[in-house]
Amino acid sequence: MIGLLAPSAFLLIALKSVLSDFWKLSLLMVVRPRLRAAIVIAATSIIIVTIGAIEIFGPTRGGAVRFTVLAIAPALSWQALTWWAWWRDDRATRAAALLIAIANAERLDEPPPAGNRWLPWGNYIFDVEVARRRSIYEPPPI
Repeated sequence: MIGLLAPSAFLLIALKSVLSDFWKLSLLMVVRPRLRAAIVIAATSIIIVTIGAIEIFGPTRGGAVRFTVLAIAPALSWQALTWWAWWRDDRATRAAALLIAIANAERLDEPPPAGNRWLPWGNYIFDVEVARRRSIYEPPPI
């Protein structure tokens, strides 16, 4: 039974990583200030995960190494990039992004992210970009 459940669980982990984290990294092409950091962090995490997978599985098991990189590297890259952006931004930027996140949560009837914690929420980078674009928007003259 375990022999059947383990591959299914690993496939679900890889699918979750591709569906929830990989597309976020590809959307960073629009967010130009974060693009260089995203490339560096993603490349670093891919290299680290590849070295770790080769150490665990050995160099002859290429499929296991590729699967491990596909399952872990996007999530690790996204978390590292979110933390980097959180530490780089000032309090005003964090507060503006939190207001965007709270407004989105109210609109979708979801619980809002806590503003008093020390950790960034999942879509922090996109909320910062929305706040930045709203701050530079000038309505057209009438």
